[in-house]
Amino acid sequence: MVRLLVVSVLVALPLVGQPPRPPKGDPAEFNLFIGGKRVASIRDDANAGDPEAQYNLGFYCEKKGPVAYPEALDWFRKAAYQGHARAQFYLGVSYEVGEIIPQDFVEAYAWYSVSAASRKDNGQDIEYRNRVAKRLSASGIERAQTRARKLHDAIQAKSPSL
Repeated sequence: MVRLLVVSVLVALPLVGQPPRPPKGDPAEFNLFIGGKRVASIRDDANAGDPEAQYNLGFYCEKKGPVAYPEALDWFRKAAYQGHARAQFYLGVSYEVGEIIPQDFVEAYAWYSVSAASRKDNGQDIEYRNRVAKRLSASGIERAQTRARKLHDAIQAKSPSL
């Protein structure tokens, strides 16, 4: 019994006074939180394919400024292609406004259409899509509708439960 206690103390002794191990990933993210969850943990979930985490990480990256816009868009796209309606809507806004991605009304219309098809409470999606439609010619609307169908089909193929 005494021998077991001595062995346990000798094994644990090197751990006493050791500094904590640094977190994986960017140390600046370790103590940042989004919705009560550490950004580092959200990044892990996003890398594992969680669309809600990808969407949240997209916003986090966008807030870092222009240098992180490409990463933000990458996360929004990953979430959107998994059927995340808010990410789809946000891509529509991004293409319409042209702040973090070049302005493209055809893409904006298409993403608004896809987000409208992805959720029941779609009034805002339809309102925004119709607003963009006013900026498109008849052939532009046709191209946007074709693009929306292709996006919808690609998303359905990846997410058969939609």
